[in-house]
Amino acid sequence: MSHRTPQALLLAATLTALFASQAQAQSLPPIPTPLLVPQAAAADPFAALTPLPAFAAADPGALQPLVLRPQGLLFDSPKDGPSALTLTLTGLGLAAVLSTELFKDHLAPDQPRVTDPNPIDRGIRNALHWDEDRMGAAALTSDLLLFGLFGSSVFWTPALSKLDYATHLEINLETLLFTALLTQTAKFLVGRERPYAAFDSQEPRGVDDNLSFFSGHTSLTFSLATANAVILADSYPDQKLLAYALPLTLAASTAYLRIAADKHYFTDVLVGFLVGSTVGYLVSNWRLDRWGHAEE
Repeated sequence: MSHRTPQALLLAATLTALFASQAQAQSLPPIPTPLLVPQAAAADPFAALTPLPAFAAADPGALQPLVLRPQGLLFDSPKDGPSALTLTLTGLGLAAVLSTELFKDHLAPDQPRVTDPNPIDRGIRNALHWDEDRMGAAALTSDLLLFGLFGSSVFWTPALSKLDYATHLEINLETLLFTALLTQTAKFLVGRERPYAAFDSQEPRGVDDNLSFFSGHTSLTFSLATANAVILADSYPDQKLLAYALPLTLAASTAYLRIAADKHYFTDVLVGFLVGSTVGYLVSNWRLDRWGHAEE
């Protein structure tokens, strides 16, 4: 599988959600979707982890359609959240940033601009990287966490919170947009050599060898983990610890696996963590303050 395939899949999923949200936003009445969710999940999203028959037993009304409230076409409002125009522009912007992965042969430096690792990075790399025959497993697991779990969470976490689906979706898309923009800009400008290239632990991969700083897997997972933790904790204050602990632990695991796979140094994932968590926190709180908290 090409190393660009996961990014292309995420790009395709983003465009699909964009057009679905735009079509939904242009309707006047609420739109029932084929997705049925247990009524109990409206009070507690973690109850959705219970097997379906436990909800539906002896109660035909235990399942109800997930209804998406329509938004305005052109203008946001504090009451209704993002407009179709906002969703469209955000989706197109995110697609444009993600598409840089398809053209990085032309955007990334041919030769690394930063090569020798500092003593801290060298020491942590030597302590944490896995054996060469296991590095591929670490890289694959980190890809599955980012593109599988966190990538899909852009679309399913809005079904768990008490926010309007389109509002939560817009927050996720904006979080990804700003994080990806900062990450890709830094990667192409800094041009740091990846550890596997510096220590000859893996086969060279062309210009991707020079895109170590900073870790996109780390920044993107922490941005989504933080944003969704803020929103779900706002929706379910009594589950705040779980809302933060679970996604942040998974994001931290992704960061560790990037070092284990010899893809990044410690400072790459440290900066990725700082950038991603900061963007996720600021975007989610900014939008909640504008469009209203769940309990309001």
